Order: sequence, then C-alpha cells, then structure tokens
Amino acid sequence: MNRFNERAWAGQIISWIKEEIYKGTTIFQDATNDEGIKVASGRTKFPDILLFIDKISGIIFNGWELKFPDTAVDDPEMLLNALEKAARLKSSSFVTWNGIQAIIWQIHGSDYTIGALTPLKVYPKMPGVNNRNDLSEKSNYLKREPKLQKQLLDILHDLQQLYQDGKLQEAINISDELIGAVGKAAVQIIPQFKVEIDKLKGVDADFRSEFNKWKIIETATLKILSSSSRRVEHIDPEEILAKFIFYKLIGKILFYMTLSENLSGRISKLTLINSNELKVQFQKFFNEAQKIDYQAVFTSDFTDKISFNKTAEKLIFDLIGIVNNFDFKILPSSVISNILENLVPKDEKQKFGQYFTSESLTILVTLSAVKNKNFLVFDPTSGTGTFLNTFYNTLKFYGNNDHQILLSQIWGNDISHFPAVLSVINLYKQKVEDTANFPRVTRKDFFIRVYVKWILYNTRESS
Repeated sequence: MNRFNERAWAGQIISWIKEEIYKGTTIFQDATNDEGIKVASGRTKFPDILLFIDKISGIIFNGWELKFPDTAVDDPEMLLNALEKAARLKSSSFVTWNGIQAIIWQIHGSDYTIGALTPLKVYPKMPGVNNRNDLSEKSNYLKREPKLQKQLLDILHDLQQLYQDGKLQEAINISDELIGAVGKAAVQIIPQFKVEIDKLKGVDADFRSEFNKWKIIETATLKILSSSSRRVEHIDPEEILAKFIFYKLIGKILFYMTLSENLSGRISKLTLINSNELKVQFQKFFNEAQKIDYQAVFTSDFTDKISFNKTAEKLIFDLIGIVNNFDFKILPSSVISNILENLVPKDEKQKFGQYFTSESLTILVTLSAVKNKNFLVFDPTSGTGTFLNTFYNTLKFYGNNDHQILLSQIWGNDISHFPAVLSVINLYKQKVEDTANFPRVTRKDFFIRVYVKWILYNTRESS
C-alpha cells in the first residue's frame, strides 16, 4: 500500500507555503523544516516547520508542530515539545495541526509553560478526517488534500493578521541580535588587542617588520581615516589593526560555525572548554576546516602572533556564549552572509575604503562581459563577493548548473582578510549541502607587492 507519513506531509505544507510566497500572496518569506534546534536539555529537536518573516535577516515568526490524527491537537507532550523549541527561538506563538484540527497558540511573556498558553484561534474540524488512515493512506490523503491546502491558507492569513496587528510580541531579529552583541563586545575587546599589539612591537622584530609592511599597504585607508572629518585627526595604526583583527576573528568564528552545521561529522562543533587559552582552542577547530579547504578564511598571517590577554579571553568567551544561543543549523545561509556583511558599522566601512558595488551594477557589468557558460572570471578585489555571486548566477543562467564546475570557473581575491571571508561565504552559500563546496578565493597582494618592496628599499636608502 502506498503510505503517506508526517514527514512527507510537512514537506507538502512547506511547498504550499513557498507557492504562496512565489505568488506574493503572503508577507512571509520562507519556510523550512528538518533543521535541528538545540534546546535547554542539550538535546537537538526538529521543528516540523519554521516560518520566516524575513529570509535575509533571519527573522523567525514561529514554529509548527505537525502530527497525524492519532495525536490530539492539544496533546501535552506535543505542547511541551513546541514550548521548548519556542523558548529557544524566543517566539511568542506556535501552531499545532493534526490533520483534523489546527490551533494557533500564544505564549504569554517569557513563561514557556503549558499554564501560560492561550489558544488564539481554534480551526473547525476537517470533515472526513477521523483517524490516521485518513491521511496516511495515499489515496485517502489525495481526496482531502484540497481542503487541507485551504486550511493552510487560512492559517497563513491569520498569522499574517497577527503579525501586522501587533498582538503578538515582535519576532526576534537574529541579525540585529548578533550584530548588536558583536558591536558591544568590540568596544571592550579592540582596546585589549591594541595593548597586545603595542607590547609585541617592542619585543618581536619580525612582527614589527610585518606591521610596518601592513602600514604601507593600508596607507590609503589610514589617510582616509585621518581626514574623514572637518579637521585632521590623529589616527593610531595600532588601533586600526586591532579592529581588523577583531572583525577577522569574528568572521572566522561565524563561518566555522556555519561549516560545522553543514559538514556534520567532518569537522567538530565549536565548543569552548573555558576562557583559558582561547587561541589554542580556536586554532584546533580552524585547523580542522583548513584541512578540508577554505584557505582564504583560515590561513594564518602575522596578526595571529598577537596574544589574547585574560581580559580579552573573558570578553570573547562571553561573546561566543551569546552567539551559541542561536542554532546555526536553522539559519538560511543568506542570514549568515547578512550578519557578516554588517558586522563593521557603515561609517567605518566607508572610512576603511570598503565601498560596496550594488547588485544591479554587477549584473549590468557581468552581462556585458560574460557571453556564455564556459567563461572563466576573476575579481582581483572581490570584497564581499557581490561580483562573484553575480558571476555564479550569470553562468548558471547560460545553462551551467553543475555547482562544482561553476566554482572552478569563478575566482576571487582580496588582500584584506575580512572581505575575503565574505567572498567565500557568498559562493559557499549557493549550495551549502555540497560536501565539496570549495570557493576559489585567495588572499594575495598582486598589485602592490612590488610597490611595497620599492618603498621599503627607498626607505633604507634614505636612512
């Protein structure tokens, strides 16, 4: 007998939601399932559906629990499971649906207990659905499918009304939460990095030499910073380098967390034992990723000599604790990319010379340059990877649908570490489930290597 199970039904409901999204009949932007959420008990549980109000920012409206008719729509165990997941998502509502009946539940405040639940909307029972066999037997399910789809549309409509009327607390904006936490931590951590840079310059000649090379490379940036206001300001190169180091570290951590979720079993979860010797702990994880690939993200440079003092270790450890509140498995890759692209405040991006090409302009340039699916393309200053992303979509438009072949035709480079991380992510996110997902992004100084050597030579000659 051809059977239909709860998993298949969840997939069908998601396809209906995505159809409404495509038609533009709902404000919701995405729906997913099979994404594990690590709950308070330490176990990983799987919501049947996660409904997103904003796909880019990762704003989750609520989760749904789906069962067949042999489980009551208000079954206590199902409600407890839903509440545990809602607490992790910081959601103020969830939906239960057993095929016979659906309920939208409201959670009052931060009390994630059954006693604090209120049924906001109880839908009429579905005619002709009385037991499990009415849905699990495929021919029976197909007879009832149109009415189930109609009920799904009613649920979506009501959830949209709830969101727009503001009767539920606002859904959590994951991007803003993480970016805000990183911004607060930066205020305290960056000065600690500067202290360690000053110390290392005084005792390590090799580091001092590399630091001087870095200053030459970033001459334009330092000049922009010193003249970005009406009066000339004194700019401390050590402080600017400390900022670069901080954002590079956060980029590596967030990307590693993304990898560990999508390459499950190949690299370990980033779990810190304590706040002692954080650099050693981080490097152990980063080495795992580097053995697979992603050199542009995890290759070391001279700044890796800088120590984390006890104050910095405690601050970073606390920040990772906040980041770990969000299970990266449930976040679309576009959310991670958005978070990384917005870690650096907008005013600092401009001061650092990080001007970002709009997607519409990259499309215009790419379509005039790339003529067929066999083109090889290279962006020597790829920044956040907007051009690389457009290259990918353009080659795919011309008929090249093989992800690994596409990656082999697209090359990027950026001398700065943090933008290189973003370039990698923009290509990586195209197919996160591919275990051979290796963007060709390098970190080289092709255009200034000779210039730096010339400056250093002339500096010695004149001294």
